[in-house]
Amino acid sequence: MASAAAGGRQAPNLRSGLRVVTRESDATLDAGLVARVAAGDRQALRRIHDRFHRPLIGYLLRFVRDHAVAEELAAEVLVGVWRQAAGYQGRSSLETWVFGIAHNKAVSWLRKRREEAMPDGAAEALVDERADPEAEADSASITGMMARLIGRLSAEQQAALQLTYYQDLPLEQVAEAMGCPVNTVKTRIYYARQHLKRMLADEGIRALAA
Repeated sequence: MASAAAGGRQAPNLRSGLRVVTRESDATLDAGLVARVAAGDRQALRRIHDRFHRPLIGYLLRFVRDHAVAEELAAEVLVGVWRQAAGYQGRSSLETWVFGIAHNKAVSWLRKRREEAMPDGAAEALVDERADPEAEADSASITGMMARLIGRLSAEQQAALQLTYYQDLPLEQVAEAMGCPVNTVKTRIYYARQHLKRMLADEGIRALAA
């Protein structure tokens, strides 16, 4: 009986140990893959492209809302992987590292866009947006409306939301990707949600703003 009980107690530890070994093995393989990229192995770079291209496009689209721009930024991320591979030390996962590069590209793109002068009539178009029947129809789509409202947040708040809720990364990985403490990520998410609630209330969507 004691032997059986001991065996029962050991089983969870064995499973836990297996998970740790698997994670360590994956990390070792990823580190080797990046080392090959650093050595100039284009096939290794292609493997990283094939693994992350679709998730990167999905992530970037939520910022830029233009597939061509998202594709262009994703290509820039791959160039960043190629150029920065020699500096990868494996302190974070490959996923976190790649999305950290994507985060910087997305934030730079957003800041550049906001620094550019608005074309003539753009301000009036924004003010009159809901007066246009087609704009009203678009606003009726919750998905489209949320994308539009998230686009009004700061670049850092957008990134915190996208990495946490859409890419489903743990807060620790989000913090590594954004280059800031976990508490900063939490703060950005908190204020982003507060801003979204206020904007939803302004849109008259009380249920979602609650």
